[in-house]
Amino acid sequence: MDRDEARDIVDVVTMCRGYSFRWPDILEATRAKQVFDDEALIYRLNAFPLEWIRDVPLFEQPIDFARWERDIHWIAGDIAAGRENGLSGTTTELATTKQKRGDIAD
Repeated sequence: MDRDEARDIVDVVTMCRGYSFRWPDILEATRAKQVFDDEALIYRLNAFPLEWIRDVPLFEQPIDFARWERDIHWIAGDIAAGRENGLSGTTTELATTKQKRGDIAD
């Protein structure tokens, strides 16, 4: 992600929602292909202007901006902590994670 494009963010979030993986593995593979800075990625995710996703054809309509914002910040947190992807629905910590985020009731 060396450019700030809405489609890139949508692709990352969509991938995170659907696939289980470890962020350290993804970042290591990325570094093997290009110079890459984790902190720059985290900053770009956290600073991403959500209104830009209006220009990307999405499956969900209307766009749930609160969910997108929460998920983008969650991804940034997973990257910063070197964790497994917490959005995929297959991690052992997912129920606790989603409960803390408010995705599921106690």
